[in-house]
Amino acid sequence: MAQKSEQSDSPFAQPKDVFTLVLGLANTHAACLHPFHRARQGVDVPGILGVWALLLMGVYGESTRSIGMARYIVVWLVALVIMRLRRDRSQHSQYHGYPWWIVKLPPVRWLRAERREASAKALEPLICLGIGVCIYQWSEPGRQLHRRGLSVADGD
Repeated sequence: MAQKSEQSDSPFAQPKDVFTLVLGLANTHAACLHPFHRARQGVDVPGILGVWALLLMGVYGESTRSIGMARYIVVWLVALVIMRLRRDRSQHSQYHGYPWWIVKLPPVRWLRAERREASAKALEPLICLGIGVCIYQWSEPGRQLHRRGLSVADGD
């Protein structure tokens, strides 16, 4: 007699499915900032994450009726077009880019060249969180930047 294996109807039956969902949401959230703080991205960046990021910002902006978020979306789209025009074809197609402005900060600049990029990417969430805390009280995009500081560390 063959036993019938029971399978769950839940889309999150496995822990890896939940992790994949959380990682996807964090990457989408981080894509809302990538055009501003990364350079020399691969040819396929942001790809579908850019579409999801635009959708995320649009839904949030519409649900809160935030004019600040509408302005941010316009500036984000302009930055995204500029980023796409400057993409680096010599990089891996999914490379999320070089953290150009963080590398210029003194603590990172003093490191050896081979450690700069990894160190800068590790500092990005803290810097975004700090900037978000500073402008949190004055603007809705500031509150979003504060929240995104937690998701920028997307494991590039």
